[in-house]
Amino acid sequence: MAIKFIQMTFLTGINYLAVLVSSVIYYFIGFLWYSVLFADTWKKETGIPDTAAKPASGALIGQFASTLLFTLGVAIVLKLQGTNGVTGGLVTCALVTVFFVIPIHSGNLFFTGKKKLFLLDVCERALGSLTVGIVLGLWQ
Repeated sequence: MAIKFIQMTFLTGINYLAVLVSSVIYYFIGFLWYSVLFADTWKKETGIPDTAAKPASGALIGQFASTLLFTLGVAIVLKLQGTNGVTGGLVTCALVTVFFVIPIHSGNLFFTGKKKLFLLDVCERALGSLTVGIVLGLWQ
């Protein structure tokens, strides 16, 4: 009964194609961010040597699955709020960034003192999150 309730309440009316497309876009942003734009800074801050092997396919698949879950979660929140359009998507994702993304990544700032790593991660997540808000908002 509980599973049926969850399926009916949370997962109906979700535009799964929009979730998939926005997940792919967000994943591509992350690829550009960490492997092209800020690769050297990110490697230095994380301690990953330049000679390190490329990530295993399992890690890349796992990261995409995480991106997909995040995007689906945003779509569910937008649906539950009754939020429509780009503005609603942007506002919701801005709030998600401020109240969830930044606190989750604060360990890089407060425990390790790695301000650059904190900023790299939070800015990439914020950009990805806002992009998800735009795509989902446009596609409603």
